[in-house]
Amino acid sequence: MKINFRLNVSILSAILVFLSFTFFFIIEYFFWLSLFKDQLDFNFYIGRVFISISFSFLSGLCIYIYANNFYESLRTLAHKIQVWGNTLEPPAESGVHLKLDPEIIEIEKYLLKAIESSQQKEKENLIRSLEKNNASIVENLKPFLKEIQLEGLDYLDVSVFPKTTNNLDYDFLDVIETEQGYILFLMGFEKTEILESIYKHKLTGITSTLGSLYNAKESEILIALEKILEENLYPNLRISLQFIPNTANHLDSLHFQKMPILEISDSGITIIRSDEINLPMNRKLKFHKSIFTSKSYLILISDKTQEALKISVNELIAVLEKEVFSKPIYSNSKELLYQISLLIEQLALQKNIKGILEMFYCIVVNKK
Repeated sequence: MKINFRLNVSILSAILVFLSFTFFFIIEYFFWLSLFKDQLDFNFYIGRVFISISFSFLSGLCIYIYANNFYESLRTLAHKIQVWGNTLEPPAESGVHLKLDPEIIEIEKYLLKAIESSQQKEKENLIRSLEKNNASIVENLKPFLKEIQLEGLDYLDVSVFPKTTNNLDYDFLDVIETEQGYILFLMGFEKTEILESIYKHKLTGITSTLGSLYNAKESEILIALEKILEENLYPNLRISLQFIPNTANHLDSLHFQKMPILEISDSGITIIRSDEINLPMNRKLKFHKSIFTSKSYLILISDKTQEALKISVNELIAVLEKEVFSKPIYSNSKELLYQISLLIEQLALQKNIKGILEMFYCIVVNKK
């Protein structure tokens, strides 16, 4: 029968203590008690042997208890290491647990730190991998992205920034010309991942097919746009879609983003927006009609711009009204767009924000 380590070391310690006591008694007898050997009876020697055996047993028992506790601590740690190795997560604490040895507790702390460090590195590597993969997809899609070409319609003057939507990490912008007027697209997401980038690339295909609506009537265009969007809705999509006829004083809009549609005229600034911010995913979309009279400018700025500047929507509108819109009406949409972009860049420089124009997506329409 094989004796386990805990019992083995306990028996060994008991034997060593017994031998130590016996050796001490023998030395004591030869150097001291031999002088009184005639006065010592047999019970005296039996008592000493009993004392040796008792202390040996107690020391063996103490060693067994300590060794057993240390062994159980090691076994608990081994179980935890096995669980961590399978899940990379510390096991849930139970109501009853063994009091671990101090040395084992220190080992556990070091292992927990190592696991946390490993988890952090895994997350960082995963994020870097996703970013690299996302960047690779965007680069592969760039050759297929379109450049906005505007020929110009009677009574309408449109300027956009940027003219090429070459970065799928930011918003999607497009302007489609029809015989009846312009269709304005501004769509994006609060956070762009691979699926969102692919969806925005899909939008380029959708808007390209709208060329077939060139000769359609306004009502037909709106019905077609509603149907296309309802079939291609995506969660968390922030969208602003307007149809501006070139011979009527109104606009039809779907607007689901923080930044409102702004109208600038001699009478001042007018905020045009939908009552809702969140795009409904479970019901039909419906265009809203708003007045857009002649000698006015319609301005649409991406949410990304306001968020990158780290100011509220109302603050940004107030600054635009004070620094840009309060000036005399500009001669054309391009001049007004230029002044807006200059102000956006100045605000970014004041806050030490770099690359703001990469996130500045804007459409300006001048109703002549």
